[in-house]
Amino acid sequence: MTDHIPHPSELSQAALSVADAAMTPDFPFSVLGLSLAVIAIIVTVAIARPIKPILSALSLAPPVLVGLFAIARWFGWFGDRWDRFAGHALIIAIILSFVFLSFSLGWKKLSSLISLGWKRPFRRSDADPSPEPLPEPSPESLPAPLPPHFHGAPEALAGRFVGRERELVESDAAWAGVLSGEGADRNRPPVRVVGIIAWGGFGKSALARQWLWRRFEGGIAPGSAALQGGSSRSAVLRSAALQGGSSLPRSAARQGDTNEGLETKSRPGERRSGEGIEAKSRPGERRSQGGTTGSVALGSAALQGGSSFRSLPGERRSTALFWWGFQEGQGVDGFALALIRYLADDPGLGLTDIPPDSAGRLARLRQGLEGRRYLLVLDGLEGEQDPSRGDALGRLNAPFLRDLLREQAAGRLGRGLVVAASRLALADLDPRGGGYRAIDLEDRPLSREEAGRLLKIEGVEDLPARELTALLATIGPHPLALETMAGFLVRHNGASAAGWQRFQGDVLEPTAGREQERQLWRVLAWSAQLLRPDEARVATAIARFREPARQEWLLHLLAPVEAPAVAREEETIEARWQRRLEQAGANPAQIETLLKPFREQPEAERAKAEAWLEENFGELGAAPVYSPEELQLPGDPITGRQVRDALDGLAGLRLLRREGDGGYAMHDLVREYFRRADDAAGAGNAVAAHLRLYRLYTSVIQPVWRPEGLAGLRPLYEAVWHGARAGRYQEVRADVYRDRILRGTGNDGFYSTSKLGAVEADLGAVRNLFAEPWGRPAPGLAPDGQAWLLNQAAFMLRALGRLGEAVEPMRVSMEMDIEREEWKGAARSASNLSELELTLGRVAAAVESAERAVEFADRSQDAFLRMGFRTTLADALHQAGRRERALPLFQAAEAMQEQWQPEYPRLYSLWGFRYAELLLAGAERAAWRAPLSRAALKTSALHPLSSSAWVDAPSRPDPPP
Repeated sequence: MTDHIPHPSELSQAALSVADAAMTPDFPFSVLGLSLAVIAIIVTVAIARPIKPILSALSLAPPVLVGLFAIARWFGWFGDRWDRFAGHALIIAIILSFVFLSFSLGWKKLSSLISLGWKRPFRRSDADPSPEPLPEPSPESLPAPLPPHFHGAPEALAGRFVGRERELVESDAAWAGVLSGEGADRNRPPVRVVGIIAWGGFGKSALARQWLWRRFEGGIAPGSAALQGGSSRSAVLRSAALQGGSSLPRSAARQGDTNEGLETKSRPGERRSGEGIEAKSRPGERRSQGGTTGSVALGSAALQGGSSFRSLPGERRSTALFWWGFQEGQGVDGFALALIRYLADDPGLGLTDIPPDSAGRLARLRQGLEGRRYLLVLDGLEGEQDPSRGDALGRLNAPFLRDLLREQAAGRLGRGLVVAASRLALADLDPRGGGYRAIDLEDRPLSREEAGRLLKIEGVEDLPARELTALLATIGPHPLALETMAGFLVRHNGASAAGWQRFQGDVLEPTAGREQERQLWRVLAWSAQLLRPDEARVATAIARFREPARQEWLLHLLAPVEAPAVAREEETIEARWQRRLEQAGANPAQIETLLKPFREQPEAERAKAEAWLEENFGELGAAPVYSPEELQLPGDPITGRQVRDALDGLAGLRLLRREGDGGYAMHDLVREYFRRADDAAGAGNAVAAHLRLYRLYTSVIQPVWRPEGLAGLRPLYEAVWHGARAGRYQEVRADVYRDRILRGTGNDGFYSTSKLGAVEADLGAVRNLFAEPWGRPAPGLAPDGQAWLLNQAAFMLRALGRLGEAVEPMRVSMEMDIEREEWKGAARSASNLSELELTLGRVAAAVESAERAVEFADRSQDAFLRMGFRTTLADALHQAGRRERALPLFQAAEAMQEQWQPEYPRLYSLWGFRYAELLLAGAERAAWRAPLSRAALKTSALHPLSSSAWVDAPSRPDPPP
């Protein structure tokens, strides 16, 4: 018996030979032989490629029956008159066996094609074209589920979450739509991007987190309709949620009510989830700011107790769940790296391992999303949007983010959903296109009943109807204001709303254009008036951070006696150099070799050894060391016990939220209130606070002089932000940005941009050194530092594809160099400006800038610049069609090249490419002219009237050679 699978033609040939065999005297043996051959073929196929038992039996039955008839005929039990009938029966048996066998082998593929064609939705011919829904992959073909990754996500409120039933149902409908490939309107694509839009404190993050808890963490009953991607119940939810009406069917609304039947008690100030997740942060990973409590970098080891993202029965769940909380000043580089690293399931990926451009990163993203059902949550996206008024309001600054959302809305990333929470509308997406839906929470305030329930859940036990009405008339149904008010009433009014009016006092008005925050600021003012002095100091200190603050950091600022010692009053030469070498990354053997002279030489000779080290390794530098007095905030110090008690008290008032790693997060609106209150209390308070935090970040939080990786640089980026606000522009530019972040500007420098590719993060740091981006650097910088900074900004803007913004810093840098008669710098700036203008299509301006570059290069007397910038001008003239002027410039540049480097008499690299492009332009035009001429002749033969008019028409002459 062989493993060879017969071709169907073999079965057909066997069937055709039966008619002849029926007329021979050996007919019974022929029939029996053919039956046994068919049986052998079927058994061989079944062994080589297993098929269903019932189909195997059906395939074997006809030849077995015919074979039994042949045996009976041989024994004479049937007469000759049955022979012709047996011949036809054998033909039918072979055909039936072939049909059953083919059906069994092709069943899986055939059934999938039939189901796909049956389920394909009907579309009108005039409907907007959209990508076809992706076929549902089989469970075997899906990639293995990845453990959820949460960065800066709040803890799920579970049973303590109030309201938002309509929004939860709309989110369910969007998820069902991306799974089924159908929208609420079958002539429109499903919603693939959901934008949760509202100003601060309306509960955007809490809503997104609660929806994840309901769907993926057991927040609603397994098998309910909300979890079924394609059920009829889900269709009802989609129709009700996405038609835009304000009312939902009561049954549909109650489907998403997670508060019924769930009661989770907590102490004041403690954020708990009935089925929450305890998450551990990875070393070196930072958490999001602003009212977020919970997990970072959630992996399989972090899913402890509670509900560990288990797969619910009947649920079509995601195989990739990624949450990223954007932090002010953090940039997009860290987000892109974390997302691609997560999808690749490769924690070792670094920023240099992923493409620096948006197109390359999207390609890696598609590769990681292929075959997955995914859910991406982008929280706090307003930090990456343009806050300026006008047409640019709400547009994303980073090309990668902009392209990601557009490709997702168009359905070109895969089968998944993106939820974006932001204070600003997503101006890069068009809701009319069908792939994006915005949920505006400000247009959907909490009802009176929901506001009252929120106050009670937060601990207010006595809530008379009259007091609730008066309270809502004063502070409105703002969720964060209600939550803060509840903490205030629990602590200062015996958990009762009765008589709350007696606490009203003066209110610090919000800034112009942000009047919607007035209700929250009223509650914060009432709370601040009753804070203990130590609580007020701790709240003000935390408000100066842009990220969750750790307790040990606060000890350095407020209780220096109990802070970990970092300052050394008397440091020996050997100890100082050992610290510098360790921070530079030298291994113990190298340090021992270099410091050996200090141990072997007498005290008088050690000065020579130190001079030798300074001469050879002085560029290593070292992180600064500050005394406790230099790190302490102004004011009398407090004790560590007072710091801890103040943290507990502020958490009880809902002004702080505890992080799992010991940090304390403060909502950014609360932070802004305490910052403004401190600024109003003293003119120099802000500068003094930022100076202490600048020292803290550069010495304590990041004690390594030149740290590795993006995570290591993050504290230094924060130091740049604080140092600029402390007025230390020159020190920040030179000591922190140039020497520690860039690691110098020599051949082995520019570490963050050239080696890490952290262009976005660097641009955010450089932005702090501008009084007005991108044309006016901070006045505290020296003139040469200002020109250098402008060049840096222009380079990074151009690298990020923000070409229009890069023009201004290049132009201002050139003008500053001209004013200082720094002709080399002016020539470089003019040449760069010409290339940029040419890319933008401003050809005339590019020619003018290139002419100035040649002029400044001649003034500098630099042979390299004089040669190179002539090719810049020649290229601009070539692109302008003025080849008669471009050719002599290339020839002159090549003559200079031969004189400057006789061993290389021809132009090479970029300059040689420009010259070759001009020389080959004529041949290229001729190559294009030939096929165009043939196309014209063919058109003339097909349409003689129309083509003759085209041929006889006067043509535009070619530019001169």
